[in-house]
Amino acid sequence: MTFYEVFTGKNMIEFDYKEKQGIIICDKCNEEHIFDGDDFYHFLEEAKHYGWQNKKVFNKWENLCPNCAREKHD
Repeated sequence: MTFYEVFTGKNMIEFDYKEKQGIIICDKCNEEHIFDGDDFYHFLEEAKHYGWQNKKVFNKWENLCPNCAREKHD
């Protein structure tokens, strides 16, 4: 399997094992960012390191970019 996809809020996270990188899309503003990782979980840790939030809200995963995550907590 080359791709690992996880459907979240309204967007999804996609990880390519061959390229060892994934894309995360903010569920609020649709900002996209590509992060490297040896596997899906390392990719998520890298995104979190740069301020992205990935958390479960009412049985759905929500991805927020650093700006939208700050707005939500202000």
